[in-house]
Amino acid sequence: MSTTPELDTTDRDALWPMLGWVLFAISVTILMAAVLVRGVMRAVVLDVVSFWPAWVLAAVIALAMWPLQRKGVARVAAIAPLLLFSWLTGAVGLHYSGWDLLPSAAGDLRGPEVAGTESAELSLEMSGMLVLVPGTDRLYEVELSRSGGSTGPAEALERRTDDDVVVRLLERPDSGWFESGGWKVTISRAPVWSLSLAADQVDVDVATVSLGSLEVISDGDVRLGSPVGTVPIMINGSVQLRLPRSASVEVVGNATVPDGWETTETGSRVVGVGTSSYVVTVVPGASLVVEYW
Repeated sequence: MSTTPELDTTDRDALWPMLGWVLFAISVTILMAAVLVRGVMRAVVLDVVSFWPAWVLAAVIALAMWPLQRKGVARVAAIAPLLLFSWLTGAVGLHYSGWDLLPSAAGDLRGPEVAGTESAELSLEMSGMLVLVPGTDRLYEVELSRSGGSTGPAEALERRTDDDVVVRLLERPDSGWFESGGWKVTISRAPVWSLSLAADQVDVDVATVSLGSLEVISDGDVRLGSPVGTVPIMINGSVQLRLPRSASVEVVGNATVPDGWETTETGSRVVGVGTSSYVVTVVPGASLVVEYW
């Protein structure tokens, strides 16, 4: 009758350092593969390298533990790779959180103060995914998506006249390390906005924004609040438009609309509450689906 020999305590302790280094090596390999296939923006490498004091500290700890290893306490050799793994995952986590002290934050953009601005015009041209939401205390902010892609960071051209501001956002040609999957643009709720948005894909929520006009040259979702005055909207793409039930809307062109809308000679319409309304023009070849939220 044969038995399988068990590892003695020394052999088991020796496994810990090996497992620690294997875990760290696998993590580095996965991260570099994600960068190469554009699953994550390349600037994550800059963020990880910026933690170089942690790598130095790990080397110092490894050297300090060397006498214990020589005395047969092999398990302490696992401290260095486990520290490296922890700091690597921590750096990547801070990268995805958009921590503004990391090198990757250099690709983000902050607009001017909003004080004194009554109306603002924003035109935007980009590739990739655009997420646009309200909520900043400045006129606008642009944050790079931490996913990988070929969208360059934003540069802004601004013109101010009295209490009006005109902003144009374009991709910088010198993207370098800062190419990403797209932008998250946050705008102030203070002014009345005229928006012209051209992107590969959009996810726009301006339900709490005072809207003067909207042009969407893209596919994606757009969420609106109640109109103030007559608000023209132009759709050029495959768009799902979400509206409050109280809104009056006239659609010029082909669109899929909720039940109960009136068919007109040029499209369809619904009469809601008040005298304000959206006038939505759907260009030929575009696709619009209107839903209530």
